[in-house]
Amino acid sequence: MNESSGFNRLSSYYQQHKYKPWKEWLEIQSIFPKSGKQGIVGLMRGKLEKDITFVFKMSLYLNYLVQQEHTVMNALNELSDFCPHYCRSIGIISCEIDPSNK
Repeated sequence: MNESSGFNRLSSYYQQHKYKPWKEWLEIQSIFPKSGKQGIVGLMRGKLEKDITFVFKMSLYLNYLVQQEHTVMNALNELSDFCPHYCRSIGIISCEIDPSNK
């Protein structure tokens, strides 16, 4: 299932580049028009492989909600074997943000 869904390719791309600054290997493709109460969500595309697309969530607050959500998502990753359209978590990317820019 992981191979046919493309998850392995996304995960491999993330693993290869996760310690580099994100702007070297990812670019924001779009931000979903309706943001949530906790953050914004959108699509990022691979700069080095343009056909790779990730869904991302960025927290509006400097708290640990992203880490908590990632932990829960990782625990639920096994569901995708039984629910093929269930999204899976690949990882967390740290980045600097301008808190005055919302």
